Amino acid sequence: MTKPVRSKLTCIVINREFIFTQIACSPAGYFFCLKRIENVSPTEYFYRQPSLILYIDIHTHQSPNPSVWSIQNVHEHFDKLYPQSNYSTGIHPWYIDAANTSLQLDRMKIASQASNVLAIGECGLDRICLVDFRLQEKVFIEQISWANEIAKPLIIHCVKAHREALSLLKEYNRTAPVIFHGFNNNEEIAASIIQSGYYLSFGKSLFSPSQEKVFAGISNDRLFLETDDSEYSIESIYAQAARIKNTTPEQLGNHIQQNAKKIFNSPTL
Repeated sequence: MTKPVRSKLTCIVINREFIFTQIACSPAGYFFCLKRIENVSPTEYFYRQPSLILYIDIHTHQSPNPSVWSIQNVHEHFDKLYPQSNYSTGIHPWYIDAANTSLQLDRMKIASQASNVLAIGECGLDRICLVDFRLQEKVFIEQISWANEIAKPLIIHCVKAHREALSLLKEYNRTAPVIFHGFNNNEEIAASIIQSGYYLSFGKSLFSPSQEKVFAGISNDRLFLETDDSEYSIESIYAQAARIKNTTPEQLGNHIQQNAKKIFNSPTL
């Protein structure tokens, strides 16, 4: 499969009436649409080379973008996964059904064995949701153990329970790589996660000044980026992350792609 590459706008004026606008590209070729314009000189043109960056979005609830390598998160309807997309499947602590926990876990386990399910999650602990915390811990342990059994990474949802989550991971996780997604916390918690050998994924929190110092201090070999359920595009998140790191999106993207290759079993990386 040809890896998608995000292209930048390319406009070539053919005459006073038409331009070609490049809307997507890949190593296999270019795709164009024809657009009518007014009052443009035949000598005017705008041209930019396609970007070489592979945008990687490791956790999203947005509709798939063919020019982005992404992992769609699913917490229900596990039987409705499309073979051309990448997924993570897990039982989010908000959606644990106390009366049907075993059935939820069984369905998740069946779906997660598909080759295009690249991770287990999002799963974890959340102190502000209404589900009993002991039940959250039980379901989290089940998913940690399952991720180890099928050798897939864990994508963690954690709110006000990082100490407990790290304790359970220390006790029950053997080899599964771990990503704490949507990180929006302080330097001390970030350091404790990194020191445990895990990864942090950032998204819309990067547009909050309080997170810039935290993000700047994280080694590039422990980083991922994501859109989650925000309105931000992955391109804008890469641009913001690169600004904070005082680098380019392409250079940061190279680090993130290497991180992804280490932990996700995908031939399209």
